[in-house]
Amino acid sequence: MIWRTEEEEQDDWPCRLSLMIWFIWKHRVEVTFKGKRMADSSLINYVTAKAVDWLRTWDRASLHLSNMEKPQREDCQIGWKALPGNWKKMNTDGAAQGGSGLATAGEVLRDRDGVWMC
Repeated sequence: MIWRTEEEEQDDWPCRLSLMIWFIWKHRVEVTFKGKRMADSSLINYVTAKAVDWLRTWDRASLHLSNMEKPQREDCQIGWKALPGNWKKMNTDGAAQGGSGLATAGEVLRDRDGVWMC
């Protein structure tokens, strides 16, 4: 059966379906760009096996992570340190939304005491 095996729970079918669609898409890319084609029956078996393998790997990784000791939380104070002499400091940051062309940037200029200049 394509959708589930006996030892696996029914509630994993949305993940399984998503994985199968992804592996079919990957095969389509191989056909389009490399000319590698699989027979339909082989493709169904391959995609099903890959999805099952991925889900089993995910389950094992999740179990391993849930058994790990959580790291101790450390709090640290972040603050301004006065600059030497008459130095100024500019902090900048930016973000872009991949492929859309949308981007933004910002900056702040501070004097040696941390007072915003603009």
